Amino acid sequence: MTGTVCSVRKLAQALFVFVMVCGVWTASTGQSGATPGDFEMYVLELTWTANFCCGHTTKQQCIRLNSEDYSSSHLTLHGLWPQYSTKRGSFGWPQFCGEMSVCESNANSLECLLSTGVVSPFVDFWKQYAPGYAYDSLYDHEWPKHGSCTRRTASQYFEDALRLTIDLDEGKLLTESAGSLVDTEKVRKAYGGLEGKALVLKCSKGSLQSVSTCWNKRSEDDDAVGSQVDCPEWMIREEDSCATSQVYVEAFGSCRVPPPPPPPPPGSSRGPYCVGQETSFCTNLGYLRCAKSGYCTNVPLR
Repeated sequence: MTGTVCSVRKLAQALFVFVMVCGVWTASTGQSGATPGDFEMYVLELTWTANFCCGHTTKQQCIRLNSEDYSSSHLTLHGLWPQYSTKRGSFGWPQFCGEMSVCESNANSLECLLSTGVVSPFVDFWKQYAPGYAYDSLYDHEWPKHGSCTRRTASQYFEDALRLTIDLDEGKLLTESAGSLVDTEKVRKAYGGLEGKALVLKCSKGSLQSVSTCWNKRSEDDDAVGSQVDCPEWMIREEDSCATSQVYVEAFGSCRVPPPPPPPPPGSSRGPYCVGQETSFCTNLGYLRCAKSGYCTNVPLR
């Protein structure tokens, strides 16, 4: 029996090497040191904070969260990220661009940290719409890694992100669905705009984790954010992890244990179900990690 398991693992690893070498499918990574402005679109990722805090209880934003806070029952800002519409080899997005390339290996370097003058005007807004920024200094990660790849100033970049976050609030669907299941397609339609643009939903073991929408550049001169567009097929294929007809919307403070998700559909790039397995379970089968979707995956953390 042991020999059979080893043979299966070796076969899976061999197939993984073949896929990576032959280019049949490769997980996207960020292109470090890219030129600012050299990208085609943006991704706005909003997090369902009630779900996020179930797995991040030591984060300051979660320690401070209470039922009266806007973020306890609404999507909040994770990040606004420059993105390639078509992958450039294995690269899906630029990161740590221009002079900020040093921040990838030295995040605490002085040039990587934002000044009080930039941060102060946003703090009150962040407490409501982006608690990770207000209480966990997420801005000191988002600006050097993602904002540096735009030709916006730091203030313009965060203004763009806040404006989109506020404008994209779809109303009552998720707020009224907290603590229950909601049709996945309803969520997609709520955030797809009037023209039903393709987007990415991420789930953690059947619960809604985040919503990612895509936006073009209004201006090629300064990379101002334009209108909503379809997210690229490669991004949907690699990152969308809400494969079921319904998703659970976590209610603040409940942190339920959802049932295991169903097997991945035929032809899916996802691997076997890995929740509750040893840390090495996925890597022994040739995958990178156990994703929050509950399946082994070759997609790196972003």
